[in-house]
Amino acid sequence: MLGVKFIQTEITKMMLSDSQFEDFWDNGYVFVPELLSATEMQILRDQLPAMLTSQRQELILEKDGTTVRSIFNMHNFNEVYARFIRHPKLIHAATQLVDSQVHLFQLILNFKAAYSGDIWPWHQDYQHIEQMMGCLLVDA
Repeated sequence: MLGVKFIQTEITKMMLSDSQFEDFWDNGYVFVPELLSATEMQILRDQLPAMLTSQRQELILEKDGTTVRSIFNMHNFNEVYARFIRHPKLIHAATQLVDSQVHLFQLILNFKAAYSGDIWPWHQDYQHIEQMMGCLLVDA
């Protein structure tokens, strides 16, 4: 352990609102700013400086070779992010949205600033999920 623990809070049966469900099904995402506390978010942020200065293959750099564009799958090498992806509040909200168990396909933090940096068109990797994970239906 890194000596950092997420705040243990009693999880009430948080029911996402009808408009949040609608946002998810209409847009493919839902923004729930109150899901994690400010303290929990700060614990996640506090991990970034060490990750951004590491020489890991999970860091994707801009063409300049020094500016970090993204960090992939931090949960595989950082204990705090490994616990974050299993946070009961996150799991509860995700299972509410899809009414079934959930699986993390990949975790990415993108640092690309608007209007600067290399061109990097947004895309979806879902076409490859069936081949990689045996999922037959992707509905997001």
